[in-house]
Amino acid sequence: MGCTCGKGSKTEETELQVSGRETRVVKKTTKIVIVKGKKPTKHVEVTSRVTSSGGATPSKGKSKAIKLDKTTNKAGKKGKEPKSKQKKAEKAKTKKSVKEDAKEGLKAHNNYRAKHKVPGLKLNSGLSKAAQKWAETLLKTNRFEHADKKSRQHRGKYVGENIAYYQGGGDYSAADATKSWYDEIQKYSFNAPGTRAGTGHFTQVVWKATKELGIGRAEDPNTGKVIIVGRYLPGGNVVGKYQENVLRPR
Repeated sequence: MGCTCGKGSKTEETELQVSGRETRVVKKTTKIVIVKGKKPTKHVEVTSRVTSSGGATPSKGKSKAIKLDKTTNKAGKKGKEPKSKQKKAEKAKTKKSVKEDAKEGLKAHNNYRAKHKVPGLKLNSGLSKAAQKWAETLLKTNRFEHADKKSRQHRGKYVGENIAYYQGGGDYSAADATKSWYDEIQKYSFNAPGTRAGTGHFTQVVWKATKELGIGRAEDPNTGKVIIVGRYLPGGNVVGKYQENVLRPR
């Protein structure tokens, strides 16, 4: 085995006997590129060629170059991606699922609101961001409670809030939470509109004056715990305003 080293590179040649008259020469070149302010990077190139012994002409068309990089473990075979890339991909997937879940939750809200002949809601990214933050806080601290009203302000207006908790896995969606909130209609009295225990989630879902919605979702894959948070602008459930905002289904 011979070795010739130049500045920033290293070349190794290995001769392997293929047959009585042919010898395969494997040449491995390692180049190290140094850029100021960055970590040195290594590039490896392996070249294989077959030569003939006894003064015969070397075989033609036998050379083959194989480039290796950080994501390969064998020649021409890709290995696992770096953990940093995997984490970014998982994070992007999570963000995408939360966004899609919010759209499904919005659709569920508007389907229920249509039954009461009130205008549909629109998703608000600012509200969704705040809802997501609170959902993650509740999951991390193992709590289940509404955020302080003073912290629920958007553009100087009070923001309403619905929350839902589910233990059992990632198939629980914002649409499922919306259904559970709306099902409180069974306890509400349209003959005596107003605040009634166990109906606040329902009245907020169909509150006529509410125009915008934000949805957050946090999940613990280890325990199967899911937290859904809905944020509403302007907030509903205002004392003295139930009759004009919580209409009978038609």
